[in-house]
Amino acid sequence: MLAAVKAAKVKAPVGVEVGRLWAEVNGPKLSRYHASVKVAYREVQRSAVRPSR
Repeated sequence: MLAAVKAAKVKAPVGVEVGRLWAEVNGPKLSRYHASVKVAYREVQRSAVRPSR
């Protein structure tokens, strides 16, 4: 998950949502883990500028 947060390239992440987890099987062991994640961050909302009359 840390790699996903670093790769998101946002200034101040506020959370991480884990969507799916799965692992590859190599014989009787789980060999590699995977996760589908989304990084949440705050974004400034700007109102639409109306043309003056």
